Amino acid sequence: MAKHPVYTYIDQRSFKAYMGNRPSEPGVSELTRIMCALIVDPDAAEDAFELFGWRETPHSISDFLGISSAGSRRAVPAAETRGGHAMTMTAVLSTINVWFERQKSPGVALKDLTDYSTKLGAWCAAAVVERAVQELDRPRSPGAALVEIGQARQLGQSLIDALRGWVVSSTDESAALFEAMAACDRNVLVPPAGFYGDDLQRFNEQSMIGTAMGAAANAALMIVGAGASTGVYEDRLFEYAAMALLFGQAGDRDVGDFIRAKTTPQRRELAAVAAEACLSYPWLAAELGQR
Repeated sequence: MAKHPVYTYIDQRSFKAYMGNRPSEPGVSELTRIMCALIVDPDAAEDAFELFGWRETPHSISDFLGISSAGSRRAVPAAETRGGHAMTMTAVLSTINVWFERQKSPGVALKDLTDYSTKLGAWCAAAVVERAVQELDRPRSPGAALVEIGQARQLGQSLIDALRGWVVSSTDESAALFEAMAACDRNVLVPPAGFYGDDLQRFNEQSMIGTAMGAAANAALMIVGAGASTGVYEDRLFEYAAMALLFGQAGDRDVGDFIRAKTTPQRRELAAVAAEACLSYPWLAAELGQR
């Protein structure tokens, strides 16, 4: 049967049933609709939509792996009847990767992804922070504040490790995650949204990089720790991480020239990082508890 030209794991009939000319519904993201189209049996797609719609068609990662809670309603047979878990998850993560790459706003995309799977969203957020931390490894001039840079890098890496540790943990209340959040509160100056202009004049280059990186790490942690996603922290994650890249790329030049610069190229780079991270999601440990 014909596959969709962009979402190549989705049958055209399923795509038409769930993504066709239907009025949008508040609270139903494009990602939800796409994942419904991916899981549904193409031969029963139209009937499934009429019966279950977007909200009741099972489409979580657990549904794809056939590990939904007892009594849940399914529009299609369990995923394991359609092939091995590895093949199923290749389709799931590849589809999400393509979807993320096509989104205009990485912050909104990460919010929708986190709403779909908090652990997958956290995994991608950690990748964005990691890219920001990498800017701290750039060669610096002899007068650079290397101690401060080293401290910022250590904190950033500990937060990344805590996020990733939480993703593969068997509990939703990982002690390491909450300790990392406390460490962030103790050690990172988190600037307000709109971290531009004259407010930055008091920071030197290293402080700006460290502050932006730390704020990005804090935002990534809050995506998990704040509970229901509002989109605020997801957007701040990309804003601050993009600033860290921008300031890091300033090198030894006058960073004041970069304060009001647009971060569009850096945000695009970070969006690609987040999309790519979907493909490396450790689903065996995160979803099945297998190391």
